[in-house]
Amino acid sequence: MSPDPSSVRILLVEDNPGDARLLREFLSEDRRLASELVHKASLKDAAFALAESSFDVVLLDLSLPDAQGLETLIKLREGAPRVPILVLTGLDDEDTALQAVQRGAQDYLVKDQVDASVLGRAIRYAIERRKADAMERQLLSEQTARAQAEVGEQRFRGLAEAIPQIVWQLSPDGEFEYLSPRFFSYTGHDARKAVTFNDSIHPADAMQVVESWGSAKGTGSIWQLEYRLRRKDEVYRWHLARTVPVIDIEGRVLKWYGTATDIDDQKRVEEERGRLYEQARAAIKSRDDLLATVSHDLRSPLSSILMSASLLAPEDPKVPVDPTSKTPKYAGMISRAAKRMDHLIRDLLDIASIESGHLSINPARVAVSQLLSDAFDAMQATVAEKKQRLETNSSEADAFVHCDKNRILQVLTNIIGNASKFSPAASAIVLATVRHGDEIEFSITDRGPGIVADQLRHVFERFWQAKETAKAGTGLGLAICRGIMEQHRGKIWVESTMGVGTAFTFSLPVGDKF
Repeated sequence: MSPDPSSVRILLVEDNPGDARLLREFLSEDRRLASELVHKASLKDAAFALAESSFDVVLLDLSLPDAQGLETLIKLREGAPRVPILVLTGLDDEDTALQAVQRGAQDYLVKDQVDASVLGRAIRYAIERRKADAMERQLLSEQTARAQAEVGEQRFRGLAEAIPQIVWQLSPDGEFEYLSPRFFSYTGHDARKAVTFNDSIHPADAMQVVESWGSAKGTGSIWQLEYRLRRKDEVYRWHLARTVPVIDIEGRVLKWYGTATDIDDQKRVEEERGRLYEQARAAIKSRDDLLATVSHDLRSPLSSILMSASLLAPEDPKVPVDPTSKTPKYAGMISRAAKRMDHLIRDLLDIASIESGHLSINPARVAVSQLLSDAFDAMQATVAEKKQRLETNSSEADAFVHCDKNRILQVLTNIIGNASKFSPAASAIVLATVRHGDEIEFSITDRGPGIVADQLRHVFERFWQAKETAKAGTGLGLAICRGIMEQHRGKIWVESTMGVGTAFTFSLPVGDKF
């Protein structure tokens, strides 16, 4: 079926299924933008899609399985130099995003700040700017041909009057020979009276315009500058001006041709985005400072509580205990509560590190059998307490993966703990591995009640818990698991059937590659 010509064709290059689903939802919410979305999870697949079909805009995540950073943008632009690209980035990666804009990206979007309105507006602006650039290139090409051949005057002026930009023609020494009607309709000046362009420039920008234009004119080089131009209602709006010289074979300037494009809306969006970004950075720093202070101030008394509880109810069987005393019972309650608080503190610090991009991992070559064994040993007592069975089923026990062992054990024990929490007594929890190409998938399957289909996309969100359950917990564990897997450039997902059970799966690269 051929694509709808009235809709905007969008190529989304994003390897995170959750982010991809969220962006798709944002696009469907925007009633002003009829769009057709094609999703690819790798640079290779995206390049193939661009070669096979045409797109109006590309939404590009710079972190892909087969390309990272600016390399991703550069390779994609080689295959589609005229398609506008909007870079998707995180708060901690703005410098790379700015470099991407300098390398040809139209704009960048910070994922945590994107909503349906911001995404739709950015896509529309990118497409319109690309159209304006194309029209400007066509215009300048026509201008050059006219200056060299001294023909096509009528065609040039017809095109100049058709496009939304203000267009001008200058003599070799910089005197105005032509100003398009757009200038007079925009500024309100009378076309029958003598007027200079500078009459409408903001006084604060006038000196910079004069100095930069004088420098470009003296060297015969391209001139480009942003300045404010007064509209006929006395409102100043930002414009991007660009003037190009036409030079003969002896290096002499024959003519100058230029355009001014209204970019005020874009400037305001950039200013608002900058303000929001600074607010977000300040809020994150304040939160991180608070968490660091609170965790430090809490852990010291928690250690004292745990030590006191162990002294009140020593685990050494040789130490006599009064059977009538309630002290061991209460000491156990104190110890369990203190351990839960310590676990909560660690979860809060982990989620803060993930969101700020500072979660540390130390990947190495680790045996699959070691991960399975350590996870089994760590969770066997928890599972046995509910009279459940923890089973392993691995055809890849002799294989190796490339990962941070402690962090992956954190993922495994967290998911196994959740499975035990929601599974009935005497049921089995199966920890299995299977190889797919250069990756090994780890899956944890339970026989619990399952998760409602429309809630599956929320399970990795912070503080989320199924409405049907009344289990205690912070709701941070699975969000931390996702953050750990993203740091490993791996994937994590969930599949569930009501009344049958749930399977969490994540993938890691085979260690033999490294």
